[in-house]
Amino acid sequence: MNLELSITEQCNLRCDYCYYRDSHAARKAVMSDEVMEKAISLALRKAAELNHNFLNITFFGGEPLLRMDIIRKTVTFARKLVKSRRNELPKKFKLLFTVNTNGTLLNDDVIGYLKKEGFSVALSLDGPRNKQDLSRKTVDGRGSFNYIAPYIPALVDLNAVALMVITPKHVHGFSDAVK
Repeated sequence: MNLELSITEQCNLRCDYCYYRDSHAARKAVMSDEVMEKAISLALRKAAELNHNFLNITFFGGEPLLRMDIIRKTVTFARKLVKSRRNELPKKFKLLFTVNTNGTLLNDDVIGYLKKEGFSVALSLDGPRNKQDLSRKTVDGRGSFNYIAPYIPALVDLNAVALMVITPKHVHGFSDAVK
């Protein structure tokens, strides 16, 4: 079973194709601990009822790494809950975690945590610098590639998946961007 938690609407980028683009400044919502706990409890109960052998919790946003506090709290809560309900779950039940991120807030601590907890990573990356920086800009209009580049080797080690947005201005040279 998959559970996607939209833990914040906030984002540190202003991508020109974002569906939040026109309302971004007004978006401030963050998920409360109470909602997070209820969502995980419900998903775990349903996974047990349906005899699913895994629960994958995906952190989404906005930019979820803005809320590393809730990510850490969620992982701790979910692991304790699974442990307390072990007898209700299939024998080979697995608890999995994924984060969808723009990668600009990565640092050694975050990478270490994701690795330690066995996270899957889905990285929003439109290609090399010249493609990434076309649309994925910081709040002050700078390109975002330089923030991600130092962590690309670590992301490769984590088997991260790249999620590319293709717009008319990205199509030219698309095959080179994929390489």
